[in-house]
Amino acid sequence: MRDRGIPAGPVERSTPIMAYGSLAWSLSALLGLLLTPSLGLEPPRISFPLESPERPLPLFSQPDIKNTTTLLLSDDDSTLFVGAQDTVLSLDVSQPGVITMKTKMEWKPPPDVLHECTTKGKKETTDCPNFVRVLQPINATHLYACGTFAYNPHDTYMDTDTLTMAEVSRKYNNGKVCCPFNPYQRNTAISVDGELFTATTNDFLGKTPMVSRHLSKDGRPDVSQDTSVTLNEPTFVSSASDTSEGKVYFFFSEVGNEYSFLDEFKVARVAQVCKCGLANASDTTLMAVKESFLASGSVRPIGNAPVLNSPDQRYSRIAALRTKAANGQDYTILFLLSESGFLHKAVLLNKDTHIIEEIQVFRQPQLVKNILLSTSKGVLYVGTSEGVTQVPVSQCSSYKSCAQCVLARDPLCGWDPASGHCASVSAIPANARQDVEHGNVMKECQGSLTAKPLLVEVYAQLNEVVRLKCSRSSNLATLSWKSAKASALPHHLFFHSGDENLVFMATPDTFRIYHCISVERGYEETAAIYTVRQSVSPQAIDTPAVQIRITTTETKDQMTTMIPSDTDKLDLINFGEDPVITTDVTTTNKTPDTQSTTENLEDKTPDTNSSTEKPEDMTPDPLSSSEKPEDIVNHNEPLTAKNYHSELVAVSFLLAVCVCVLVLGGLYGWHLQGRYKLGPSDTAEGGYKEENDPLEVSPPSIKKAE
Repeated sequence: MRDRGIPAGPVERSTPIMAYGSLAWSLSALLGLLLTPSLGLEPPRISFPLESPERPLPLFSQPDIKNTTTLLLSDDDSTLFVGAQDTVLSLDVSQPGVITMKTKMEWKPPPDVLHECTTKGKKETTDCPNFVRVLQPINATHLYACGTFAYNPHDTYMDTDTLTMAEVSRKYNNGKVCCPFNPYQRNTAISVDGELFTATTNDFLGKTPMVSRHLSKDGRPDVSQDTSVTLNEPTFVSSASDTSEGKVYFFFSEVGNEYSFLDEFKVARVAQVCKCGLANASDTTLMAVKESFLASGSVRPIGNAPVLNSPDQRYSRIAALRTKAANGQDYTILFLLSESGFLHKAVLLNKDTHIIEEIQVFRQPQLVKNILLSTSKGVLYVGTSEGVTQVPVSQCSSYKSCAQCVLARDPLCGWDPASGHCASVSAIPANARQDVEHGNVMKECQGSLTAKPLLVEVYAQLNEVVRLKCSRSSNLATLSWKSAKASALPHHLFFHSGDENLVFMATPDTFRIYHCISVERGYEETAAIYTVRQSVSPQAIDTPAVQIRITTTETKDQMTTMIPSDTDKLDLINFGEDPVITTDVTTTNKTPDTQSTTENLEDKTPDTNSSTEKPEDMTPDPLSSSEKPEDIVNHNEPLTAKNYHSELVAVSFLLAVCVCVLVLGGLYGWHLQGRYKLGPSDTAEGGYKEENDPLEVSPPSIKKAE
């Protein structure tokens, strides 16, 4: 970078990953994370989908506010300024878990500017609005803002309290070299001591990259990148400042001219801009810097290797947090925003990187998005086209046991043995249980209660397919099934589905107790216990209607009731279809003495054809004595569930009583016929003759008087 005629600090470039002091150590790893492919990275330990109750995320969203992607946090971390489409917002984030709007200012291009944008071949709704791409504090009372403004960048000053444009602002002034023309191109900006440093493109086609200083103080003119230092198709990522050395760093990638390949090769770069540091340098030094702007060697990351390699993720934004674990050791936690819509939380260990969790923060993949970390509040703000999401840096309460808390290996979370909860390490008075490097549960959780397994009872019919479900405690855990009857489940009876559920046929050999075992880092935990029993009655199935068919026949001289034989039993086969019941009952000559018995038989007499309905549902309305045969056909009414076993016992008892009464009555009638016999001599007189009566007392010689 040069002043016009006044020497200034050089723009230096270096290949992947450089670290300058303690200021921006995490940013030094940025480009290596973005561009270095590798294999073998473990998946995130836990995945939280959008709107997961275990990981609640406050969201600010309104239908008329779009593309809330430029974020700026106030010095006291109580106000979040948001640059959106045709709008600048100030949001109140002073209360944890709550985001409310304080002020809104519309900043739209006028109709003539929109018309000019469309005449250049751009779409009015997607290209020509004013996308606010730069928001930076200038002093204690004002902000600097720059927007694409219908492919004609404009900038302005705004009051931080009211978001009104200042009278002295360069309202609708030329914002070229401060923000891009194209709203979908990457840019970065940072303010240092009231001066603004930007890296963007400064032409309509977005082909001319430029690093510049604006709002220069102490009478110095604004300066831009020397034309001798050219950037080759750069993609700007972020920027940082080191006030101790008076330097500003720009992180980007570009096509490397120092490599000769058939295809273009993207190289990660870091540009160092010195604020006015070489002002007293000799002409020889300045000429050497001008001719050799590229560093002599690559700047390697700490450990001489990228800290994280992901073969299946493309990270677009990064934030870093430095914290102390329970043992006092310092760890770096990275928050990586992927283009697929997930935020990855990773901790850098001594030998590898562990992804603690992934959190879905937006639904659709997006090109323009941003993240901003508030270390004082312990939250991360994610700006997307859908709104602004607030993500707590940790959710320790989601780990319900000491084992799960330790296996998380989160430097921010530890198990508190006094309260029996997983909590923030800073909130645990002493003796927090934690092992970030190894996750040794047996060592850290001795004497601590583990989570109680899920206890489930399953009832199944013979030859019915049984599926036992079990959820892994984490993506890194493996599941296995055990039984009390056998150490290993035989393959000819059991098989595991793709989701690691246990599937088998219900047979006498498979009615038993099953344990679902989760194993992670050598620690074995029972996740669920299933007791599979044979059901006494058919499984309950809801039906829209139950079909009952009743047939009646009446005569005057006899009564016949059809009672099901041993083969007329109810059979249930559950194949997932809606069952139908058909009951055949034939009754005759219902008298008041037999009415209740007949109705009881009608309520509890299934037909052999009824093969898919439960006896519990077989309860038709009792038939009154006034009903006619034609009125009691095809009654389709909801039936009340009963206990089939108890009804079967009751029906059997009533049938036995009826049979006994009938047998005793028949025997008694037969006995009477043997005792009283009509004679022909007595028929004329209308009398009768009693034979073989053991109770006869009249002498045989005495004749009846004529």
